[in-house]
Amino acid sequence: MNAELILGCHGARRFGFNICRGVSNSILDLRKLKDRETTIEYLDNHYKLFDSIIEDRNQVYNLINYIENEKLVPKHTADLLYEFLAMHKNCGFYAMVESIK
Repeated sequence: MNAELILGCHGARRFGFNICRGVSNSILDLRKLKDRETTIEYLDNHYKLFDSIIEDRNQVYNLINYIENEKLVPKHTADLLYEFLAMHKNCGFYAMVESIK
């Protein structure tokens, strides 16, 4: 599957002041997973990521927990993912799967 998992935020603007313009990060290349079928099945069954974007805060946190627990990314990257969630909690964040061309 030529796709990647994206974590992003919607951005935040208050009283005409840009706090965050919104960001998008590729956090997991689904082509490079060792146990790709199991992970893809989990992402599809639990989050329906291949059908839609998830924006529910709890689901995104649970997704990041899954990525860390399954060691799909190095520890320092998992730490950055949690830092991202903390920094952008006021923006509203999302996760989605995007095709790679």
